[in-house]
Amino acid sequence: MGVTDMRGDKKRNIKFNWICNARQELLDKEILLKMKDAGCKSIALGLESANACTLKQMNKNIDISIFKDTVELIKKVGIGIRVNIMIGFPGESLSMAKNTLMFARALKPNAILLFVTAAYPGTELYRDAVNKKLIQDRWYLEKLSTDITLGRLKNNAFVPDKFSKKG
Repeated sequence: MGVTDMRGDKKRNIKFNWICNARQELLDKEILLKMKDAGCKSIALGLESANACTLKQMNKNIDISIFKDTVELIKKVGIGIRVNIMIGFPGESLSMAKNTLMFARALKPNAILLFVTAAYPGTELYRDAVNKKLIQDRWYLEKLSTDITLGRLKNNAFVPDKFSKKG
């Protein structure tokens, strides 16, 4: 039994609200109605960029017009919508980033979450940055090792030097 089927199970009388992340190409009216009936209150979709070239570089299979239609469908069904965008991808200009933000705002979502592009280990962007000697491979292990040695890990939580647990 999936989460979208549980809400209608009268024997269990299970009721709860939830939010999720989803891919735009996997959503249609039928699944959205089931999600709403099951208590889904908000869906986050990753637009990432409104620029086709940037999306191709990111290896994202996002069609901007389908994305827009999906956002409208989600709103029509009555589920909240959050749009995630990224800025700072290699080759992205300031005007491209502004265009992405303007496109996201025009969708009129409940929220826009903006993320700065980061080269995470295991990604093509990370490998490219290592190959171009922009970052050192496995730097994160050395940083973590130093922090453990210096006792910066407290209560199993990493707290960067510039932050504190207080306030």
